Amino acid sequence: MLETFNLMLLKKDGGGFVLPCTSVTWKTTRMAPVGTLQLSYLRESGVKVDMGDQISLGIDNTKDNTNPPLIFTGTVFRADYTQDSLIKVTAYDNLRYLKASSSYIWEKETLSQKLVEICKEYSLEMGEIVDTGLAITEAYESKGILDMLMTAMLETNSKTGVLHNLFTDGEGRI
Repeated sequence: MLETFNLMLLKKDGGGFVLPCTSVTWKTTRMAPVGTLQLSYLRESGVKVDMGDQISLGIDNTKDNTNPPLIFTGTVFRADYTQDSLIKVTAYDNLRYLKASSSYIWEKETLSQKLVEICKEYSLEMGEIVDTGLAITEAYESKGILDMLMTAMLETNSKTGVLHNLFTDGEGRI
């Protein structure tokens, strides 16, 4: 069965509509967890995409293609005009906000406890966060938050033998 996709643009000032695209590329990996959606559309379509708008990608393999499950929701960080009458847009999922640098002291805290604390601090929506179990004591000074979390995740995976992943779900929740 042929899979189809829907791209929805949700304007930050309200309203939303299907985004007509000429190309779409969605990328995510386990060890570089910030998801990226790049798309192109024709300028003459009349669609205006602004920084801060939200884009959702749904893929469906059903016959009626109503409400396809979302596999990506992200925020537009870049929109560029090209010479061939296209607008190229780049959106990142909410893990992008964790690329900021900060300083944290972990005092016998698990990765899951620290992740919840950081998500609350940055007002990031959370989905299911599994208890990772391993208490970590570590001080991080002026380091990328995502780097801290990935370091703690690798340590937790290594010491517990349980594989944990950090990602956003299709709704954009961490």
